[in-house]
Amino acid sequence: MQRTVLVLANSNKPGGRCLAGRFIERAPNGRWKTGDWCRPVFRNGNGHDAIPTEACGDVNPLDVVSIELDVHSPAGGQPENWQWRPNTAINVVHTFNNIHNALASRAASPVDLWLDQNATRADEVNQHQPIAQSLYLIQPTELWMHLSLDEQNRKHVHAEFAYQGWRYDGIPVTDPIIKRILSKQFPADGATIRMQLHHAAAYWLTLSLS
Repeated sequence: MQRTVLVLANSNKPGGRCLAGRFIERAPNGRWKTGDWCRPVFRNGNGHDAIPTEACGDVNPLDVVSIELDVHSPAGGQPENWQWRPNTAINVVHTFNNIHNALASRAASPVDLWLDQNATRADEVNQHQPIAQSLYLIQPTELWMHLSLDEQNRKHVHAEFAYQGWRYDGIPVTDPIIKRILSKQFPADGATIRMQLHHAAAYWLTLSLS
């Protein structure tokens, strides 16, 4: 079936991209009606379910895309998964240019972000913890980015932020746009740089359990 999705994430993932957003339709009065979250997946046999980069690499957050989805396919910890029909086009049909208008009304306000008191790290959730929703769009505060290079000289970005009175850190950032923007800021000596983006209080994050 053909659906339209407001893209809120298009991140790097082994084997391709992790595309995610919310179903959206234009009402007869011209306004957009937003529905449930959707994470298109491709059963490619490598265990990562990534959408091929060539199918959606040019898609950006805030694009509305037309996409062919076969069946709702929830998986453990990811109830929003839908199977993408392989080799079908993912076409941009609209782009929201006003970031605040597009995101403010669609941001969530959960009490916490899958907080697991038994986890040893902020970016981990116990695999046995019930997950009703694995995707959130939030507006955090005190957002910082941690930039580092590993032994193979690969670039890594992790986020640190505050939300609803809790502090989260070590959250992997997989958005290729962010890595491109910060590409010249990475340290060359194996250190980690902690930096705050301009307008630090005016960012939204799409968070995903994987």
